[in-house]
Amino acid sequence: MNSLWLLDPFTPENGVTRIRPGTHRSGKVSRDEMADPLAPHPHEVVLQAPAGPVIAFNSHLWHGGTLNRTHDLRRVLLMAFVPRHRKQLTDHRRYLHPETSRRFTPQMKHLLDL
Repeated sequence: MNSLWLLDPFTPENGVTRIRPGTHRSGKVSRDEMADPLAPHPHEVVLQAPAGPVIAFNSHLWHGGTLNRTHDLRRVLLMAFVPRHRKQLTDHRRYLHPETSRRFTPQMKHLLDL
């Protein structure tokens, strides 16, 4: 599961996320179905919202960013839940400083799968 925590408004001009509803059930990836996965899809939905909401969606749903055509930042926190037995998108162990790791309790290491 993914979630977007909108710190700034999502507008069509500032590089918002777009989704293709129903694709999480297709078992396919966009690059296998589209000549150019970066091109707009005729059935895509552009997520527009003010700052503040959290948008949650299935990780397998086709999703991606659009171009920020403003000079402003469009800040968002992207969170992902991945079951312990699945490979994570980012290998956090690789980026964890040893000194930080030493401060974690055994329970914290278990929770973070470190």
